[in-house]
Amino acid sequence: MSKLTAFVDESGNSGIKIFNGTDKFHWVGVMLSSYDVELAKDELHTLLKKVSFTELHAGELGLSRINLIARGLIKIYKNIDAKFVFSRVEREHVATMMFVDLLFDSVNNKAAPRELYNTKFNRLLVTYAMAKTMTTEHRKRFWNVLGLLDRGGDKQFQELIQEIKQHCIDNPKYIPDIEMFSAIFDYAIAHPIETLEHDILVAERERIRRNGLRDDSDDVFKNSAKYRSANLATFNIAIGTLNHYLRRENSKICKLIHDEQNEFYKQLKNSFDNNTKVIDSSELYSDPVIQTADYFTGDIEFVSSADNIGIQLVDLAIWLCKRVYDMEQVLEGECKELYQFIAERGIIDGFSLKDLEYTLAKASR
Repeated sequence: MSKLTAFVDESGNSGIKIFNGTDKFHWVGVMLSSYDVELAKDELHTLLKKVSFTELHAGELGLSRINLIARGLIKIYKNIDAKFVFSRVEREHVATMMFVDLLFDSVNNKAAPRELYNTKFNRLLVTYAMAKTMTTEHRKRFWNVLGLLDRGGDKQFQELIQEIKQHCIDNPKYIPDIEMFSAIFDYAIAHPIETLEHDILVAERERIRRNGLRDDSDDVFKNSAKYRSANLATFNIAIGTLNHYLRRENSKICKLIHDEQNEFYKQLKNSFDNNTKVIDSSELYSDPVIQTADYFTGDIEFVSSADNIGIQLVDLAIWLCKRVYDMEQVLEGECKELYQFIAERGIIDGFSLKDLEYTLAKASR
C-alpha cells in the first residue's frame, strides 16, 4: 500500500463574497507523491536560477519563463512520481447548490418528496433546473439573504422565493414538474426559518452562549457563512475525490500540507477532520450510501509556500490548468508538453453548469 504526502494549494480570489472579483472558478489542486519532495529542492533552485528566480511562483514567472524551464520541471515531477487531483467549482453556482440544499431537502421542506433530493440523479436534475432557470440576480439576492438571517432576512427571503416561483412558472422549459416546484416554493415562503435552518442555528448559538463550545466542530454555528464559501465547497469536493482515488489505488495519505491560510484556517481544518472520515459511495440512482473511510492517516498542516517546494509545484500545475480550462488558451512549445504531462497524471472533478449538463446527458443515454 502506497503512503503518500499531499500538497494542496488553491486559486480563485474567492472567500465569502462569491460574486466579487474576476475569477469565475475557484480551484483546489493537490499533488501526491510517495517521495521526499524536499530532496528536489536543490535541483529546483538550480533550474530557477536560469530565469533569475528563487521561488517557483507561476503567476510571477509567466509562460515565457516557464517555457524555458519546462523540461526541467517535467524531470522533477517524474523523479517524485507526482500525481494530481484538481477540483474546480463555478463560484456563482455555489449559490445554486446551496439553494437546492436548503429548499429541496425534505428535512427542511415538507413539500419536497424525499427521493427528489436523496437520489443523486434527481438532485442533479433539480440543480440543473434551478441553474438554468434562476438568473444571476436571483442568486446574488439569495446569497445576500443568507447573510442577513440575523437581521430579518426571512422577509426578504419570502419575497425572493415568490419572485423565483413566478419566474419558474413563466419560464418552465427546464422545470420537470411545475406544480411540485410551486408547492415546494410555497412551503418555503410559509416556513422561512425552518427552510433556511435558522431555527437550528439560533438554538445552537444559544447553547454555545450558555455552555461554551463543545469542541472545534461548533465553529460551524459561530462562522456559518465561511462554511458556505466557494473555498470550502471546492476543498470538500477535492477531499471526496481523493477518497475515491485512494480507495481505487489502494493508497493512504499520511500527511496533507496546505498552503498557509488565514481567513479559512479553522474551517478547512474542521472540514478535513470530518470529511476525510467518510466516503460517499452513492450510485446515480440509489439512496445515499455514506461509508466510513480511513484513507487519511495524518493531519493537515499549513505552511508558507516560500518554504515548501511541494506547494510551489502544485501552484504551477493549477496555474497552467486555469489557462487551459478557464481562459481557453492554447499552450505552445515546452509549456504545452508540461501541461500535457500534468494532465495525463491528473484527474479533475468539481461543479459547473457545463459539467452538470455533461453528466446528465451521459446518464440519459
